[in-house]
Amino acid sequence: MATMQVLLMDEMEHLGDMGEVVTVKRGYGRNFLLPRGIAVLATRGNLHQMEHHKRIVAEKMKRIRLASEDLAKNLSAQELEFVERAGESGTLYGAVTSIDIARELAARGFEVERRKISLAAPLKEVGTTTVEIHLPQGVVATVKVVVRAEAVAAEAPAEAAAPAEVAAE
Repeated sequence: MATMQVLLMDEMEHLGDMGEVVTVKRGYGRNFLLPRGIAVLATRGNLHQMEHHKRIVAEKMKRIRLASEDLAKNLSAQELEFVERAGESGTLYGAVTSIDIARELAARGFEVERRKISLAAPLKEVGTTTVEIHLPQGVVATVKVVVRAEAVAAEAPAEAAAPAEVAAE
């Protein structure tokens, strides 16, 4: 069987990672890998070009990771507070969702995609929760979320009763 060596331009499951030189059957390489741009022939020039490409990608990933770590540090210093209507038992009438958290972060100048906010279920109880935010390059930030009950609901009946007593006199 005739084989050939190719340089993978992208990660290919069951074959190898980007930049690896692998030996494949000639027909598989010529008819599938090369036309789709998944691999190129493993020549000296292509190997040199891939090394240069790897250095550029590594430098770019390093910059992205540093930016993500800086953003994570700033996000972790944040404490988000939500005041919602709640029942006597502390259960919210509504819920605090990842969309609400993303909006609050955007109001503070942090643009975070709501899908990156790890919230198993919407927050439906009064209390404090820690929420993870997944940033590029595997960096994870944690944000403290405090949900409080709205105090206006308890004061409103007392204020309504006071004018009624004045009117009776």
